[in-house]
Amino acid sequence: SKDPKIGKTFPKEGFANGEFEVQFSEENPEKLVLHYGNDESGLSEANANLDECSTMRGKYYCSVNVNLENYNEEEIEYWFELEDISGKIGNSKPVTLSVDTKDPVLLNPNDFWMQGEGRSNKNIYFDLEIDETNFDNVVYVDNEDSGGRESKICSKLKDNKCMKKISFKSGH
Repeated sequence: SKDPKIGKTFPKEGFANGEFEVQFSEENPEKLVLHYGNDESGLSEANANLDECSTMRGKYYCSVNVNLENYNEEEIEYWFELEDISGKIGNSKPVTLSVDTKDPVLLNPNDFWMQGEGRSNKNIYFDLEIDETNFDNVVYVDNEDSGGRESKICSKLKDNKCMKKISFKSGH
């Protein structure tokens, strides 16, 4: 007798890459549809396979993957629609996100670092030229470090370049 209710959706903010998630509580779900798109490139929809959703303590957790290539560098709105066996429908709140489906491009892949000489041979000089509209950061992992933690090289580009000197311990 109750209308289906959708709890949480993901992503909530930032960028969409085609991976969407939803959480809901409904005893008799019949159909779950992801609606997405915009006025410029059109609206689309994708049916979720309810048999592939996981359940825990009466809640469903579902994922839907769609191709957003047609919306790259545009904003889209998405929402989920849930229908139960009695035909009642519940919708999630619409969320607006920017779309980024393209991988960053390293424009100088064969020439982005140089080792210092003499007393500076423990230094590596990074000069990365990157083509990325929605740049976030560049990180590296030092395999000689037992923790294997990521360390940031840069978090912003100046004229599409990330330049930094980093000192390393002896090793490979």
